[in-house]
Amino acid sequence: MNSTSMKYIRRPFVRALFCSLFLVSLCQAIEPGFIPLLDRDHTDGWKMIGPGDVRLKDGEVTTSSPKGNGVFWYSPRVFNDFVLKLEFKGAQREFNSGVFIRFPAPRLDAMPSVTGNEIAIYDGLDKDRPTGSIYNYQDSSSAPMKQGDWNEFEITSNGSRVVIKLNGQSINDFTGLRQPTGFIGLQCHPRGPVQFRNVRIKDLSTPAPTLSAPLASIQTDANQPRIEVLKDQGPNALEWALAPLDQPLPPDIRQNLTYLREDLLDEAKQKPKAGSSAYTLGSELCDKLLTAVELRNQASVAAGYTAAQADAGVRVDGSGINARRNYTMSWPQYAREKDQRSEIMRQQLTGADLKKERTKVEWALRARAMRKALDDLYRQFRESLRISVSK
Repeated sequence: MNSTSMKYIRRPFVRALFCSLFLVSLCQAIEPGFIPLLDRDHTDGWKMIGPGDVRLKDGEVTTSSPKGNGVFWYSPRVFNDFVLKLEFKGAQREFNSGVFIRFPAPRLDAMPSVTGNEIAIYDGLDKDRPTGSIYNYQDSSSAPMKQGDWNEFEITSNGSRVVIKLNGQSINDFTGLRQPTGFIGLQCHPRGPVQFRNVRIKDLSTPAPTLSAPLASIQTDANQPRIEVLKDQGPNALEWALAPLDQPLPPDIRQNLTYLREDLLDEAKQKPKAGSSAYTLGSELCDKLLTAVELRNQASVAAGYTAAQADAGVRVDGSGINARRNYTMSWPQYAREKDQRSEIMRQQLTGADLKKERTKVEWALRARAMRKALDDLYRQFRESLRISVSK
Protein backbone atom coordinates (compact mmCIF):
# COMPACT_ATOMS: atom_id res chain seq x y z
CA MET A 1 0.00 0.00 0.00
CA ASN A 2 1.45 3.40 -0.96
CA SER A 3 1.61 6.46 1.25
CA THR A 4 -1.30 8.07 -0.52
CA SER A 5 -3.53 5.10 0.33
CA MET A 6 -2.42 5.09 3.95
CA LYS A 7 -3.14 8.79 4.22
CA TYR A 8 -6.60 8.29 2.69
CA ILE A 9 -7.54 5.57 5.20
CA ARG A 10 -6.74 7.90 8.08
CA ARG A 11 -9.50 10.29 7.08
CA PRO A 12 -12.43 10.24 9.54
CA PHE A 13 -15.04 9.36 6.90
CA VAL A 14 -13.14 6.30 5.71
CA ARG A 15 -12.44 5.18 9.27
CA ALA A 16 -16.17 5.37 9.96
CA LEU A 17 -16.86 3.34 6.83
CA PHE A 18 -14.40 0.65 7.86
CA CYS A 19 -15.96 0.56 11.34
CA SER A 20 -19.41 0.15 9.82
CA LEU A 21 -18.25 -2.74 7.66
CA PHE A 22 -16.65 -4.35 10.71
CA LEU A 23 -19.88 -4.03 12.70
CA VAL A 24 -21.88 -5.57 9.85
CA SER A 25 -19.50 -8.53 9.75
CA LEU A 26 -19.73 -8.84 13.53
CA CYS A 27 -23.53 -8.85 13.45
CA GLN A 28 -23.48 -11.58 10.81
CA ALA A 29 -21.03 -13.63 12.85
CA ILE A 30 -23.18 -13.66 15.99
CA GLU A 31 -26.04 -15.43 14.16
CA PRO A 32 -24.42 -18.75 13.26
CA GLY A 33 -26.54 -21.07 11.15
CA PHE A 34 -28.85 -18.38 9.76
CA ILE A 35 -29.20 -18.05 6.00
CA PRO A 36 -30.61 -14.91 4.36
CA LEU A 37 -33.87 -15.20 2.42
CA LEU A 38 -34.49 -11.52 1.72
CA ASP A 39 -32.10 -8.61 2.07
CA ARG A 40 -30.10 -6.24 -0.12
CA ASP A 41 -28.13 -9.11 -1.69
CA HIS A 42 -30.78 -11.86 -1.66
CA THR A 43 -34.03 -11.28 -3.56
CA ASP A 44 -34.25 -14.31 -5.86
CA GLY A 45 -36.92 -16.98 -5.49
CA TRP A 46 -39.72 -14.74 -4.18
CA LYS A 47 -43.07 -14.93 -5.98
CA MET A 48 -46.38 -13.13 -5.74
CA ILE A 49 -49.82 -14.77 -5.88
CA GLY A 50 -53.23 -13.20 -5.51
CA PRO A 51 -54.21 -9.52 -5.50
CA GLY A 52 -51.67 -6.90 -4.55
CA ASP A 53 -48.13 -6.03 -5.35
CA VAL A 54 -44.78 -5.52 -3.66
CA ARG A 55 -42.16 -2.83 -4.08
CA LEU A 56 -38.57 -3.92 -3.56
CA LYS A 57 -35.85 -1.36 -2.96
CA ASP A 58 -32.45 -1.76 -1.27
CA GLY A 59 -33.45 -5.09 0.24
CA GLU A 60 -36.67 -3.73 1.78
CA VAL A 61 -40.10 -4.92 0.65
CA THR A 62 -43.24 -2.80 0.90
CA THR A 63 -46.52 -4.71 0.52
CA SER A 64 -49.56 -3.14 -1.13
CA SER A 65 -52.89 -4.86 -1.78
CA PRO A 66 -55.92 -2.53 -1.86
CA LYS A 67 -58.18 -5.08 -3.62
CA GLY A 68 -57.71 -8.20 -1.50
CA ASN A 69 -55.28 -10.56 0.19
CA GLY A 70 -52.14 -11.69 -1.59
CA VAL A 71 -49.01 -13.62 -0.65
CA PHE A 72 -45.37 -12.83 -1.35
CA TRP A 73 -43.67 -16.18 -0.78
CA TYR A 74 -40.21 -17.76 -0.88
CA SER A 75 -40.58 -20.53 -3.47
CA PRO A 76 -37.22 -22.39 -3.74
CA ARG A 77 -37.78 -24.74 -0.78
CA VAL A 78 -39.95 -25.74 2.14
CA PHE A 79 -38.92 -25.68 5.80
CA ASN A 80 -39.70 -28.06 8.62
CA ASP A 81 -38.36 -26.92 12.02
CA PHE A 82 -36.72 -23.51 12.07
CA VAL A 83 -36.06 -20.16 13.70
CA LEU A 84 -37.27 -17.34 11.44
CA LYS A 85 -36.18 -13.75 12.05
CA LEU A 86 -37.33 -10.64 10.22
CA GLU A 87 -37.98 -6.95 10.74
CA PHE A 88 -41.21 -5.14 9.90
CA LYS A 89 -42.59 -1.62 10.10
CA GLY A 90 -46.02 -0.18 9.37
CA ALA A 91 -45.97 2.32 6.51
CA GLN A 92 -48.99 4.21 7.90
CA ARG A 93 -50.78 4.73 11.23
CA GLU A 94 -53.00 1.66 10.89
CA PHE A 95 -51.67 -1.45 9.20
CA ASN A 96 -52.37 -5.15 8.81
CA SER A 97 -50.18 -7.97 7.52
CA GLY A 98 -48.76 -11.27 8.64
CA VAL A 99 -46.09 -13.92 8.30
CA PHE A 100 -47.21 -17.26 6.85
CA ILE A 101 -45.39 -20.43 7.89
CA ARG A 102 -45.59 -24.08 6.87
CA PHE A 103 -48.05 -23.86 3.99
CA PRO A 104 -48.14 -25.84 0.72
CA ALA A 105 -47.55 -24.01 -2.55
CA PRO A 106 -50.34 -21.39 -2.54
CA ARG A 107 -53.27 -21.43 -4.94
CA LEU A 108 -55.90 -18.76 -5.40
CA ASP A 109 -58.52 -21.13 -3.98
CA ALA A 110 -56.37 -22.22 -1.02
CA MET A 111 -54.31 -19.41 0.44
CA PRO A 112 -51.89 -19.87 3.39
CA SER A 113 -54.39 -18.55 5.94
CA VAL A 114 -56.38 -21.75 5.22
CA THR A 115 -53.64 -24.29 4.48
CA GLY A 116 -50.89 -23.05 6.82
CA ASN A 117 -50.60 -20.71 9.79
CA GLU A 118 -50.46 -16.93 9.96
CA ILE A 119 -48.56 -14.92 12.56
CA ALA A 120 -50.45 -11.65 12.69
CA ILE A 121 -48.95 -8.19 12.28
CA TYR A 122 -51.58 -5.68 13.28
CA ASP A 123 -52.00 -2.15 14.57
CA GLY A 124 -55.49 -0.70 14.36
CA LEU A 125 -57.77 1.49 16.40
CA ASP A 126 -60.08 -1.43 17.23
CA LYS A 127 -57.18 -3.53 18.64
CA ASP A 128 -58.93 -6.60 17.25
CA ARG A 129 -55.93 -8.92 16.97
CA PRO A 130 -52.60 -8.26 18.70
CA THR A 131 -49.40 -8.61 16.73
CA GLY A 132 -47.94 -12.08 17.24
CA SER A 133 -51.32 -13.84 17.40
CA ILE A 134 -51.77 -17.19 15.65
CA TYR A 135 -54.62 -16.23 13.33
CA ASN A 136 -57.86 -18.13 14.13
CA TYR A 137 -56.21 -19.96 17.03
CA GLN A 138 -54.51 -18.04 19.83
CA ASP A 139 -54.03 -14.35 20.62
CA SER A 140 -50.69 -13.09 21.80
CA SER A 141 -50.00 -11.32 25.06
CA SER A 142 -49.13 -7.61 25.12
CA ALA A 143 -47.25 -6.63 21.99
CA PRO A 144 -44.44 -4.14 22.73
CA MET A 145 -44.31 -2.63 19.24
CA LYS A 146 -42.23 0.41 18.32
CA GLN A 147 -44.49 2.93 16.64
CA GLY A 148 -43.11 4.18 13.33
CA ASP A 149 -39.94 2.13 13.70
CA TRP A 150 -38.60 -1.30 12.85
CA ASN A 151 -39.75 -4.23 14.99
CA GLU A 152 -38.20 -7.71 14.99
CA PHE A 153 -40.06 -11.00 14.95
CA GLU A 154 -38.40 -14.22 16.08
CA ILE A 155 -40.58 -17.21 15.22
CA THR A 156 -39.41 -20.62 16.41
CA SER A 157 -41.36 -23.50 14.87
CA ASN A 158 -40.41 -26.90 16.27
CA GLY A 159 -42.68 -29.89 15.77
CA SER A 160 -46.26 -28.74 16.41
CA ARG A 161 -45.13 -25.93 18.72
CA VAL A 162 -44.45 -22.32 17.75
CA VAL A 163 -42.94 -19.68 20.05
CA ILE A 164 -43.05 -16.03 19.01
CA LYS A 165 -40.91 -13.19 20.28
CA LEU A 166 -41.39 -9.53 19.44
CA ASN A 167 -38.42 -7.26 20.02
CA GLY A 168 -36.89 -9.88 22.29
CA GLN A 169 -40.01 -10.42 24.43
CA SER A 170 -41.90 -13.74 24.32
CA ILE A 171 -45.55 -13.01 23.45
CA ASN A 172 -47.03 -16.33 22.27
CA ASP A 173 -46.47 -20.06 22.83
CA PHE A 174 -48.84 -22.27 20.87
CA THR A 175 -49.08 -26.00 20.11
CA GLY A 176 -51.12 -27.32 17.19
CA LEU A 177 -49.75 -26.14 13.85
CA ARG A 178 -51.51 -27.37 10.72
CA GLN A 179 -48.56 -28.59 8.65
CA PRO A 180 -45.31 -30.38 9.58
CA THR A 181 -43.49 -28.64 6.74
CA GLY A 182 -44.10 -25.91 4.18
CA PHE A 183 -43.16 -22.57 2.67
CA ILE A 184 -42.53 -19.13 4.19
CA GLY A 185 -44.49 -16.08 3.03
CA LEU A 186 -45.51 -12.48 3.77
CA GLN A 187 -49.10 -11.26 3.63
CA CYS A 188 -50.27 -8.43 1.41
CA HIS A 189 -53.40 -7.06 3.10
CA PRO A 190 -55.86 -4.34 2.03
CA ARG A 191 -55.21 -2.55 5.33
CA GLY A 192 -51.47 -2.39 4.77
CA PRO A 193 -48.95 -1.36 3.68
CA VAL A 194 -46.19 -2.93 5.76
CA GLN A 195 -42.44 -2.97 5.11
CA PHE A 196 -40.17 -5.98 5.65
CA ARG A 197 -36.41 -6.44 5.69
CA ASN A 198 -33.61 -8.77 6.92
CA VAL A 199 -35.59 -12.00 6.52
CA ARG A 200 -33.33 -14.89 7.56
CA ILE A 201 -33.84 -18.44 8.78
CA LYS A 202 -32.04 -21.15 10.73
CA ASP A 203 -33.00 -24.73 9.87
CA LEU A 204 -33.53 -26.86 12.99
CA SER A 205 -34.66 -29.98 11.13
CA THR A 206 -33.12 -33.32 12.04
CA PRO A 207 -30.39 -34.06 9.49
CA ALA A 208 -31.41 -36.68 6.97
CA PRO A 209 -29.26 -38.61 4.52
CA THR A 210 -27.48 -35.84 2.65
CA LEU A 211 -25.94 -35.41 -0.73
CA SER A 212 -22.71 -33.55 -0.10
CA ALA A 213 -23.12 -31.84 -3.48
CA PRO A 214 -25.49 -32.05 -6.46
CA LEU A 215 -25.47 -35.53 -7.96
CA ALA A 216 -24.41 -34.37 -11.37
CA SER A 217 -21.24 -32.75 -10.07
CA ILE A 218 -20.16 -35.12 -7.27
CA GLN A 219 -16.82 -36.57 -8.15
CA THR A 220 -13.47 -37.34 -6.56
CA ASP A 221 -11.70 -35.58 -9.42
CA ALA A 222 -12.59 -33.87 -12.67
CA ASN A 223 -12.23 -37.09 -14.69
CA GLN A 224 -14.31 -39.42 -12.53
CA PRO A 225 -16.61 -41.49 -14.79
CA ARG A 226 -20.35 -40.95 -14.42
CA ILE A 227 -20.82 -44.67 -13.90
CA GLU A 228 -18.66 -44.36 -10.75
CA VAL A 229 -20.73 -41.39 -9.55
CA LEU A 230 -23.89 -43.49 -9.72
CA LYS A 231 -22.17 -46.35 -7.90
CA ASP A 232 -21.15 -44.02 -5.06
CA GLN A 233 -24.30 -41.93 -4.82
CA GLY A 234 -27.03 -44.42 -5.77
CA PRO A 235 -27.92 -45.45 -2.19
CA ASN A 236 -27.93 -41.81 -1.11
CA ALA A 237 -30.27 -40.81 -3.93
CA LEU A 238 -32.54 -43.73 -3.05
CA GLU A 239 -32.89 -42.47 0.53
CA TRP A 240 -33.89 -39.03 -0.76
CA ALA A 241 -36.42 -40.40 -3.26
CA LEU A 242 -38.17 -42.46 -0.55
CA ALA A 243 -37.84 -39.93 2.28
CA PRO A 244 -40.86 -39.26 4.55
CA LEU A 245 -43.20 -36.50 3.39
CA ASP A 246 -42.22 -34.23 6.29
CA GLN A 247 -38.56 -34.34 5.21
CA PRO A 248 -37.73 -31.48 2.78
CA LEU A 249 -35.84 -32.61 -0.33
CA PRO A 250 -32.97 -30.80 -2.07
CA PRO A 251 -34.69 -28.55 -4.64
CA ASP A 252 -32.43 -29.76 -7.47
CA ILE A 253 -32.49 -33.54 -6.91
CA ARG A 254 -34.75 -34.23 -9.91
CA GLN A 255 -32.67 -32.04 -12.20
CA ASN A 256 -29.40 -33.64 -11.09
CA LEU A 257 -30.70 -37.19 -11.54
CA THR A 258 -31.84 -36.24 -15.05
CA TYR A 259 -28.41 -34.82 -15.87
CA LEU A 260 -26.71 -37.92 -14.51
CA ARG A 261 -28.89 -40.20 -16.64
CA GLU A 262 -28.09 -38.23 -19.79
CA ASP A 263 -24.38 -38.14 -18.95
CA LEU A 264 -24.43 -41.93 -18.55
CA LEU A 265 -25.91 -42.32 -22.03
CA ASP A 266 -23.25 -40.02 -23.52
CA GLU A 267 -20.47 -41.81 -21.66
CA ALA A 268 -21.70 -45.22 -22.84
CA LYS A 269 -21.56 -44.06 -26.49
CA GLN A 270 -18.31 -42.09 -26.41
CA LYS A 271 -15.93 -43.42 -23.72
CA PRO A 272 -17.47 -46.36 -21.85
CA LYS A 273 -15.77 -47.30 -18.58
CA ALA A 274 -17.78 -50.51 -18.12
CA GLY A 275 -19.84 -52.98 -20.10
CA SER A 276 -23.06 -52.08 -21.88
CA SER A 277 -25.13 -54.02 -19.31
CA ALA A 278 -23.88 -51.77 -16.48
CA TYR A 279 -24.86 -48.65 -18.40
CA THR A 280 -28.28 -50.09 -19.27
CA LEU A 281 -28.97 -50.95 -15.63
CA GLY A 282 -27.59 -47.59 -14.47
CA SER A 283 -29.89 -45.70 -16.83
CA GLU A 284 -32.84 -47.81 -15.66
CA LEU A 285 -31.95 -47.07 -12.02
CA CYS A 286 -31.95 -43.32 -12.73
CA ASP A 287 -35.35 -43.66 -14.46
CA LYS A 288 -36.87 -45.46 -11.47
CA LEU A 289 -35.35 -42.99 -9.00
CA LEU A 290 -36.89 -40.13 -11.01
CA THR A 291 -40.24 -41.95 -10.97
CA ALA A 292 -39.98 -42.36 -7.18
CA VAL A 293 -39.23 -38.64 -6.75
CA GLU A 294 -42.25 -37.75 -8.90
CA LEU A 295 -44.54 -40.12 -6.97
CA ARG A 296 -43.31 -38.62 -3.72
CA ASN A 297 -44.01 -35.11 -5.04
CA GLN A 298 -47.55 -36.18 -5.94
CA ALA A 299 -48.04 -37.64 -2.46
CA SER A 300 -46.75 -34.42 -0.94
CA VAL A 301 -49.27 -32.38 -2.96
CA ALA A 302 -52.03 -34.79 -1.93
CA ALA A 303 -50.99 -34.34 1.69
CA GLY A 304 -51.42 -30.60 1.25
CA TYR A 305 -54.95 -31.08 -0.06
CA THR A 306 -55.73 -33.48 2.79
CA ALA A 307 -54.48 -30.96 5.32
CA ALA A 308 -56.59 -28.21 3.76
CA GLN A 309 -59.69 -30.41 3.82
CA ALA A 310 -59.05 -31.43 7.43
CA ASP A 311 -58.56 -27.84 8.48
CA ALA A 312 -61.62 -26.60 6.65
CA GLY A 313 -63.79 -27.77 9.53
CA VAL A 314 -61.50 -26.50 12.26
CA ARG A 315 -63.14 -23.17 12.87
CA VAL A 316 -64.48 -21.84 16.15
CA ASP A 317 -65.99 -18.49 15.33
CA GLY A 318 -65.41 -15.95 18.08
CA SER A 319 -67.63 -13.26 16.57
CA GLY A 320 -70.62 -14.26 18.68
CA ILE A 321 -68.96 -13.99 22.05
CA ASN A 322 -67.18 -10.78 21.05
CA ALA A 323 -70.46 -9.27 19.85
CA ARG A 324 -72.18 -10.15 23.13
CA ARG A 325 -69.31 -8.89 25.22
CA ASN A 326 -70.25 -5.53 26.66
CA TYR A 327 -70.10 -3.72 29.95
CA THR A 328 -72.89 -5.89 31.43
CA MET A 329 -71.09 -9.16 30.66
CA SER A 330 -68.90 -10.15 33.57
CA TRP A 331 -65.28 -10.99 33.04
CA PRO A 332 -65.66 -14.51 34.60
CA GLN A 333 -68.44 -15.29 32.14
CA TYR A 334 -66.36 -14.08 29.18
CA ALA A 335 -63.29 -16.02 30.37
CA ARG A 336 -65.38 -19.18 30.86
CA GLU A 337 -66.87 -19.05 27.36
CA LYS A 338 -63.49 -18.27 25.85
CA ASP A 339 -61.98 -21.33 27.57
CA GLN A 340 -64.82 -23.47 26.23
CA ARG A 341 -64.07 -22.32 22.68
CA SER A 342 -60.38 -23.10 23.19
CA GLU A 343 -61.18 -26.64 24.36
CA ILE A 344 -63.41 -27.28 21.34
CA MET A 345 -60.63 -26.01 19.10
CA ARG A 346 -58.09 -28.35 20.69
CA GLN A 347 -60.39 -31.33 20.16
CA GLN A 348 -60.96 -30.41 16.51
CA LEU A 349 -57.24 -29.94 15.93
CA THR A 350 -56.57 -33.44 17.26
CA GLY A 351 -59.02 -34.91 14.74
CA ALA A 352 -57.55 -32.86 11.90
CA ASP A 353 -54.02 -33.95 12.79
CA LEU A 354 -55.07 -37.61 12.53
CA LYS A 355 -56.41 -37.03 9.02
CA LYS A 356 -53.14 -35.36 7.98
CA GLU A 357 -51.07 -38.24 9.33
CA ARG A 358 -52.97 -40.74 7.19
CA THR A 359 -51.38 -39.49 3.95
CA LYS A 360 -47.90 -39.68 5.48
CA VAL A 361 -48.51 -43.28 6.57
CA GLU A 362 -49.81 -44.23 3.12
CA TRP A 363 -46.63 -42.85 1.50
CA ALA A 364 -44.43 -44.67 4.02
CA LEU A 365 -46.10 -47.99 3.11
CA ARG A 366 -45.71 -47.31 -0.61
CA ALA A 367 -42.09 -46.29 -0.18
CA ARG A 368 -41.36 -49.52 1.70
CA ALA A 369 -42.67 -51.56 -1.25
CA MET A 370 -40.66 -49.48 -3.74
CA ARG A 371 -37.48 -49.78 -1.70
CA LYS A 372 -37.12 -53.52 -2.31
CA ALA A 373 -37.37 -53.09 -6.08
CA LEU A 374 -34.86 -50.22 -6.09
CA ASP A 375 -32.45 -52.10 -3.81
CA ASP A 376 -32.61 -55.13 -6.12
CA LEU A 377 -31.97 -52.97 -9.19
CA TYR A 378 -29.00 -51.26 -7.53
CA ARG A 379 -27.54 -54.66 -6.59
CA GLN A 380 -27.87 -55.81 -10.22
CA PHE A 381 -26.17 -52.63 -11.38
CA ARG A 382 -23.27 -53.11 -8.96
CA GLU A 383 -22.89 -56.77 -9.93
CA SER A 384 -22.86 -55.92 -13.63
CA LEU A 385 -20.32 -53.18 -12.99
CA ARG A 386 -18.14 -55.57 -10.96
CA ILE A 387 -18.21 -58.22 -13.71
CA SER A 388 -17.36 -55.78 -16.48
CA VAL A 389 -14.45 -54.29 -14.53
CA SER A 390 -13.00 -57.73 -13.67
CA LYS A 391 -12.88 -58.80 -17.33
